Amino acid sequence: MSAEETVSPGLELGLSRDPDLEALPEPRRPGRRLTLVTMSVTLVLSLVMAYALRGQAVYALNPGVPQPLRPW
Repeated sequence: MSAEETVSPGLELGLSRDPDLEALPEPRRPGRRLTLVTMSVTLVLSLVMAYALRGQAVYALNPGVPQPLRPW
């Protein structure tokens, strides 16, 4: 059996198009809006958290010798 005999009619390397499939409407993407909202909220919250932690970052990256605590 040759390779030409095993290929179904209409499936020759995508050269023919199925009119029934082309007539179908575009698929809905119901999760797209939820995904974009979730990513946007995550972005905003990560920026807020980075802003809130800026003091600790400055303290951690400050060069110099640690200062001893004064006894009360």
